[in-house]
Amino acid sequence: MIDKHKRFCEEYLIDCNGARAYRAVYGESSTSGSLAVKASQLLKKPNIQEYIQNRMKELASEKVATQEEVIQYL
Repeated sequence: MIDKHKRFCEEYLIDCNGARAYRAVYGESSTSGSLAVKASQLLKKPNIQEYIQNRMKELASEKVATQEEVIQYL
């Protein structure tokens, strides 16, 4: 995966807004409709889908407290 694709994925994970993520990474000032189309094309790529799914799992697991953390809290 190229660096811009990875940056697009990280930007996308902020708020799941493909057009905003595409603009942030590629710096295009096109209409939001054309940016959304370009973002959608990227989001259809299997390697990008896999990266986003893996990162979402990682982010979700960071939000879940471990048993040890719960015991320490109590």
